[in-house]
Amino acid sequence: MASFLSRLNTRRDGYGGSRENRARLPLEVLAAVRVRAGEDYVVGIRYLGEEAIEGGSDLDDAVWFGVRFAGAGVDYLSVSKGGRFEDAKQPKVGQAVYPYTGRSGFECMPPVTSDERGPFGRNIPLAAAIKRAVNEAGYATPNIFICAQTPDTPAPGSSPKARGNNLERGGHLSYIYIGQNLDENSPDDAVLVYEKLGNHGNQGTNVLFKDGHVQWYDAKQTATLMSELGAGHNPPQKKVAGEE
Repeated sequence: MASFLSRLNTRRDGYGGSRENRARLPLEVLAAVRVRAGEDYVVGIRYLGEEAIEGGSDLDDAVWFGVRFAGAGVDYLSVSKGGRFEDAKQPKVGQAVYPYTGRSGFECMPPVTSDERGPFGRNIPLAAAIKRAVNEAGYATPNIFICAQTPDTPAPGSSPKARGNNLERGGHLSYIYIGQNLDENSPDDAVLVYEKLGNHGNQGTNVLFKDGHVQWYDAKQTATLMSELGAGHNPPQKKVAGEE
C-alpha cells in the first residue's frame, strides 16, 4: 500500500492524486482490519516518512497521513524511509529488481560504513515530527519508543495504560524514558529518552531531547551523559565532548 500513499500515485479512480485519495485505501484496510480484529487488538501501520526518490512523498506528506491514521484509531505508527523500486539499478537478465540499490535503498538500510552522517538515528527525526503533529492534533499516544534496529515490538494492550503495564515484560522497550518531571517550561535541551547501549552493540546511543531533535552519542559521550543524568542533572550541566 506504500505505492498508494506515494506522490507518484496518479490513479484516476479515486485512489490517487490528492492526499485524501492516496490515503483512502490504507484507511479502508485499517477499518476492515479493526472490524475483524476487534477493539482489544493492537493494530498499527508501517509507512514511509520519506520516499527519498525524485518526485516522491516527503515528510510533509507523512505528517499529514500520520494525523489521518491517528484520527482513524490506529494504535501505533511504524516509520521507515526509502526502499523504493523507482531508483533501483537495472537487474541482470533473469534476476528480479532489488529495491535497495539506489539512494532510497541506502536511506532505508544504511550500512555501518555509510557516509559522514553515519547509519545510526538518521531516520528518527521523521518519527519525532510525525508524533509531534499527531499530539498537536489532539490525539494521545503512549510514551513508547522502539528502535528500528532491534527486534523489539510495541507492547500489547487495548489502551495506553494496558500497554504501559506490559512494557517491562521484555521485548517492548528499546528506550529508557526519564522525562517524567518535565513540562512545557522545561529547557529544550532536557533529555526525554535515551537508548539502551545494547541496541547498537555498546557503540553508543541515540538521545531524544525535549525540542524533538535526536543526537547520536558514542560510547564515551554516553558515559558522560549517564553520569550527569545519574547525578540528577537534566539538562546535563557538564558539556558532552563533541557538542557545539
